[in-house]
Amino acid sequence: MVPLPKPLLYFIGLTTLLALPLLAVVIIAYSPLMITPNGEFFVDSINGTPQIDANAWHLSVNGMVDHPLTLTYQSIITMPNVTETAKLICVDGPSGTAVWTGVPLNTILAEAGVQAGAVSVVFYGADGYSSSLALPQENTSDVLLAWEMNQVPLPPDHGYPIRVVAPNEIGYKWVKWVVQIQVVNYDYQGYWESRGYSNNGEIAPTTDWRLHAALFSVAFLLGGLAAVSGIKMRPESTTFRDLPDFVSRRFHIATSLLFLPIVVATFVYWTLATLTLEGKVFYTFHGILGLICIGFIVAGAIGGLLRIRRSEGKKPWHGTVSLLGYGLLLLTILLGFALTAGNNII
Repeated sequence: MVPLPKPLLYFIGLTTLLALPLLAVVIIAYSPLMITPNGEFFVDSINGTPQIDANAWHLSVNGMVDHPLTLTYQSIITMPNVTETAKLICVDGPSGTAVWTGVPLNTILAEAGVQAGAVSVVFYGADGYSSSLALPQENTSDVLLAWEMNQVPLPPDHGYPIRVVAPNEIGYKWVKWVVQIQVVNYDYQGYWESRGYSNNGEIAPTTDWRLHAALFSVAFLLGGLAAVSGIKMRPESTTFRDLPDFVSRRFHIATSLLFLPIVVATFVYWTLATLTLEGKVFYTFHGILGLICIGFIVAGAIGGLLRIRRSEGKKPWHGTVSLLGYGLLLLTILLGFALTAGNNII
């Protein structure tokens, strides 16, 4: 076998390095479900963890039902149960997968008898939190009132004694420490929903962080190739001179023209998805950094266009501004990974 030329090996190695964020997205987001140990599962709440005595706790089921119920912990855990593996995805990125055991919500609703005209089933937590799911009952067919997490009783931080597990919904629908279920004939706005979040918490491509993370990672690869080729072309530069001859001015223009629309379109999509789901944008350091990043990238692209057209000089700032934008893109991606891992610094 004829060995590959060193310049080509250099190019392949550099491209592989630039593809690492994309590889990380694929491994983290699209690998088979891996169970998250209870001690490593992220925790979120609005008022801390309430201390609940299961012997004194009870669950009220009322509202538009034929038979209001008052259920004890013992009566719930002795009902026919279901065990399912489901991933809890927080609206801001952190996620964890566990094996949940509980009684199907529809079993409780069938026992209570949902009346005609019911629109929502509302869950109230002992911490003052609330959220809802839409009816009819077909929409709640896989929802559990869980009491076990990874084969042990729910830890206090994760909703002991009972929590909602809604596999197809974003985390703010997974109410913890449930003390009341109420069936109502209107579109109930819960804690976060009343603060701008979408009442439709269903997981979809537009609400899934994996899509924009993958697109940003593709843009990072293309932007890196554009940056490398741009540095190589500088007359005073000796960096990347060992790359193959095809890494040329034409290569730089082609990768730049691919990079710019992907990164801008992804940012616009990410912004609109955040606005739709959470009712606000650019409220975290991650989002603000992304906005600044796009500003530098667009400014650098304008400089590059002017340089190609040879208008107003050679635009020496084009390279500097573009590299700053690219560096900010890398930082934005890294902060996104940190957020997904549950890091609360963002």
